[in-house]
Amino acid sequence: MGFNWKKYLKVGLGLLVGLIVLYILMFTDLKNFVSVENVESFLAPYGMLGPLVFCLIYIALILVFFPAAALTVLAGILFGALWGTVYVVIAATIAAGLAFLISRYFSSNLDFIRKHRYVEGLVKRVEKQLGEKGLQTFIILRLLYLPYMALSYASGLVRSAKLWEFSVATFLTNIVGSFTFAYFGSSIRSGPRALILPVILIGLTLLVPKIVKKLQRKKIVET
Repeated sequence: MGFNWKKYLKVGLGLLVGLIVLYILMFTDLKNFVSVENVESFLAPYGMLGPLVFCLIYIALILVFFPAAALTVLAGILFGALWGTVYVVIAATIAAGLAFLISRYFSSNLDFIRKHRYVEGLVKRVEKQLGEKGLQTFIILRLLYLPYMALSYASGLVRSAKLWEFSVATFLTNIVGSFTFAYFGSSIRSGPRALILPVILIGLTLLVPKIVKKLQRKKIVET
């Protein structure tokens, strides 16, 4: 099996784009328009309801495929690693559940979801893997880090999929990924050195799909 240079090229380009965006937001004049301070000022009048408002915004944005990782980093900056993780896990799980229900009950009127480049293939993948062990299947699919909301919409299109199994699997798998990015966000204000451990954790988290795939292959061979 040859070296899959295209895969690593895509990952490298993704990281490069992420670093460029981070640099622009932190060190150029654009930070005056899109900044943590502005978000904090927006949430400040809501007081104790600030986290709830953030969660509602989080849900609304990722329902339309806004990058969840960026919002999770922001949650870490605003609320710290622990509470940022709590709020994100709750909001992301609710958003995924809503996407599931939207596609389950209104799919005939939402052609734009079906036409999303990932959804059609994901529907077939969910149908193929979904058997009696629905919870286990959804945990595996989530740990493969397939496109988050695309998988959520696709799962709702599979009639044999159960909402409670999908939601529990989503909640459990959200914890690890959400913490790593929230921890990264909480460390940003502490300087570059403080980012070393969060970056290492993110790197380890990104290895999870590879580990899951190896375990699946091993299981297939043994059976």
